Amino acid sequence: MSTPAFAPGPWGLTDTHSNYVFDVVRIGTRDVRVGNEADAHLIAAAPTMYEALEQISEYWNRDQNETAMADALWHIIETCEEALAKARGES
Repeated sequence: MSTPAFAPGPWGLTDTHSNYVFDVVRIGTRDVRVGNEADAHLIAAAPTMYEALEQISEYWNRDQNETAMADALWHIIETCEEALAKARGES
């Protein structure tokens, strides 16, 4: 698999509900201003979402037995749930 061009995660919110009209997301070593907290949570979850999609693609294309595939899918589901929680601002 190719290495993504974006800054590696984790990304996270650094400033929400401040005196500013924007929220700040830390991406790598940079702070990025976004319009609202919901957008900030979604952006912060992007590396985890990318990881989940990459895992799905990798395991789908790998020749595995049913037991190994079931184990892999449980791990992928956990990663997806983590990404969804981050996008909702729950973690």
